Amino acid sequence: MKKLVLLTPLLLVCLFGKAQDKPKTSTFAFEVDPIAYLLHGYSVHGVYQPNRWSLDFGLYGLRVPEKFHGNEGFTTTSRGYGLKVNYSLQSSGKGFFTGVGAGNGTTLAKHRESGAEGTGHSWSIRPQFGYRLFLQEGAAGKVRGFYITPWISLDYQFQHDKIKFNNLDYKESRITPFATIHVGYRF
Repeated sequence: MKKLVLLTPLLLVCLFGKAQDKPKTSTFAFEVDPIAYLLHGYSVHGVYQPNRWSLDFGLYGLRVPEKFHGNEGFTTTSRGYGLKVNYSLQSSGKGFFTGVGAGNGTTLAKHRESGAEGTGHSWSIRPQFGYRLFLQEGAAGKVRGFYITPWISLDYQFQHDKIKFNNLDYKESRITPFATIHVGYRF
């Protein structure tokens, strides 16, 4: 009886663990941010997705609208690269996800009236949250094909080279909310 009491939890753990054992699947995806292209820029991302996780490496560049950077009279462009690690709440990789991203960026600001230019560099880190919606189901219930991913983040900037002008005031925010939509294809 004593052996049965001791072996029962072990047996349940083994059975439960075996019941949860699913074949591991890894996929690759390609994403773009169409909003960046509308803002005279680019955005390309390669995504590796082992099971619920996704690792995203991206390159971007865009002209930041004045109402977002808040510096009247300046044309501002931003470009850089970043890495995001996300965890999907569903094993298929679709639906809600959360994660963290980090990146390095260069910002070029040009005062329209005087033509003066300034360049700054920063590192950033961001918590993020989003939703991945697939537009089609793949064979045998595997989620593949085109998808749309709206997501939001709150970026914290570590500016190691601030934008400076003589006799002009240009402000850079350390904390920036960010929202966009990616369009992608999972292979």
